[in-house]
Amino acid sequence: MRNFKKKKIGIIGIGVVGRAVASVIPKAILYDKYKKIGSIEEVNKADIIFICVSTPWTKKIGFDLSAIEDAFSVVKGRKIIVIKSTVLPGTTDKMQKKYPQHKVLFNPEFLRQATAKEDMRDPFEQIIGYTKKSKPVAKEILKILPKASAKFIVSAKEAEMAKYFSNVFLSTKVVFANQIYDLCQKLGINYDLVKEMARVNPRFAFSHFEIFQDGYRGYSGACLEGDEYVFSVTDNGIKPQPIKDFNESNLLSYDNSSDQIFIDTVLAKAERIVPNIVKVYCTKGKTLKMSLGHLAIVKTEDGNFKIKKAEDLVEGEFLPVAIGGISRQENSLYQNISFYRGTEEYALVQKLNQSYSDELKPYLTFHQYKDFRRTRHHAIPLSACISAGIPIENLRIKSGRGATVIPADIVLNEDFARFIGYYLAEGHTGDGRVFLSFGYHEDDLIEDVRNILKSFDIKWSERVSNWKGKPSSLTFKISSKILSSWFSQWGKNCYLKEIPPFLFFASQSIKDALLSGLFRGDGHIERSDMGEYCTVVYATVSRKLHEGVDLLLREKGIVASKRNQMGRKATVPAFWLRISEIENTKKLLPLFTERQIKNIKHGGRSIKSPAYELFPERNLSFIKIKKIERISKPCKVFALETKSGHYLTSGGIITHNCLPKDTKSLIQLGDRVGVDLKLLKLVERINNELLKKTKKNLN
Repeated sequence: MRNFKKKKIGIIGIGVVGRAVASVIPKAILYDKYKKIGSIEEVNKADIIFICVSTPWTKKIGFDLSAIEDAFSVVKGRKIIVIKSTVLPGTTDKMQKKYPQHKVLFNPEFLRQATAKEDMRDPFEQIIGYTKKSKPVAKEILKILPKASAKFIVSAKEAEMAKYFSNVFLSTKVVFANQIYDLCQKLGINYDLVKEMARVNPRFAFSHFEIFQDGYRGYSGACLEGDEYVFSVTDNGIKPQPIKDFNESNLLSYDNSSDQIFIDTVLAKAERIVPNIVKVYCTKGKTLKMSLGHLAIVKTEDGNFKIKKAEDLVEGEFLPVAIGGISRQENSLYQNISFYRGTEEYALVQKLNQSYSDELKPYLTFHQYKDFRRTRHHAIPLSACISAGIPIENLRIKSGRGATVIPADIVLNEDFARFIGYYLAEGHTGDGRVFLSFGYHEDDLIEDVRNILKSFDIKWSERVSNWKGKPSSLTFKISSKILSSWFSQWGKNCYLKEIPPFLFFASQSIKDALLSGLFRGDGHIERSDMGEYCTVVYATVSRKLHEGVDLLLREKGIVASKRNQMGRKATVPAFWLRISEIENTKKLLPLFTERQIKNIKHGGRSIKSPAYELFPERNLSFIKIKKIERISKPCKVFALETKSGHYLTSGGIITHNCLPKDTKSLIQLGDRVGVDLKLLKLVERINNELLKKTKKNLN
């Protein structure tokens, strides 16, 4: 093949690298099946094809060559194929052996994402790695690339290792600089001056010695926009929270080998600012905002997972959503609620048996003890009872003289779980009191709350409000500073409400009771004009509560439709959940009262929703991408690294780790061939520690 400059050139994979290559080869034939650019037929008209696809690293399989394999599989005839993607040493030889009809070379790129096209036009070096078969054409391929002051034609393995040498060495320099920075901080030394003095040393290049890169330390990846949610897990339960606020050690994840949701360990967190992000709109109203380089998970044709960069996602692909709950052995089915915790300094115990006088005497003042010995004694400090070792579970406490008396400790049952649901839907706290308000016509809900309070022997008062001379609402008031403090943890008003974390670890009957209170208060049922169908609707102005309810529904196998809506006079949006499929509404109708489901006919045939695919046996569903929007404005994004490589985000969408892969890949290669890369393992460990300092430094 002579006169290579006249030969047709094709590019497979039009991401950052592919676009940069296209910028120096204007007439190149472009093909990217994910972005629907070009076609297989067109790109196969080329004589020389550059492969510029992503090669992510995953915890489960390590270095992922599936995109390279896909690219090779569509190339027909006899071509010269140049791999631009970062690959482990030996990959080019492997592909040459598998596809002997082609001549395969490796040409690494050394680009910065922000200046990729400029770096491609003016490279500092060009490296061509050849196999035995492709060696004769290596010089000709070098001639069609932009000129560089340094040129190397070497074996493919040497070229592949040179790329890794560069990437991993730069990572090591970042960690080294951060270590020196920490030492300077400890000794009161100005790191910047030390760095400037070292800069004049001609023996080493002086890049990657800056400590803070867009506000973060260490080398890191980019991931989700800060308001996207994750589900943190502690001994106290599960808490939906924005990823920007996440500071725990564990979160919910999904294992696609066992098809289970489980509690995963977080190894590192990083944050940075990126110039633009992608917002993906999916069926069921679910959305996800992420950086262009974030590694998303999509469904393959056989239902498995495939890793793709966010910028390569296309409409019509499917994202996975986890359904079901964590395995039962990780749940605690019986729980006590201890109202007294945190109130020990001011809470008083009411009507304690005088047989405890000897145990209490060392912990009471003279007057307290004398008063306790009287026939009609007053309350005594809770702190004294705790110090004396008196069992707490049967005590009744109050915050002061005249305050409402409540149990110090109760066993969580369905009644109280339903009461918590009522509070999250219709309640608020203020001035040391708990309030719940209902429409005056909601006599069934009012009577239910009365019965629950009676069962726990908690006193209350009621107030009826009128509108246009007629009763319009009824408000319960419980004058207990202790109870008010406890409920305030889960939101003092409607904007701050969230499900108590421990309830996610409760039994299904307890969680159903909670949902019952929530849906009776803030839900309703819409009847359909088309047959005996109905839709269950729930709304809240709290995003945390919205994500929590959605999580509880997914545990029941229900994928609800989500919608955010701004009211005419509202200052914040309302977050809606809608459930329409007949199998799912059947699960939810029993949560309502007879009055609320009166005249609701529920029948008709089951119709499969076209909005998503459901695989309950795998605890999995898939939602289709409807629209992809690129938002061009600086945005702070956050990356997490978990042991499994996956974790759940907003709406239960399963996403992938997004921290740099090169060091991990080289460590894995060393382990495979019996070389223990101890330095690089230490670099990875130190970098993870640096990432954990990021939030503190930014604050």
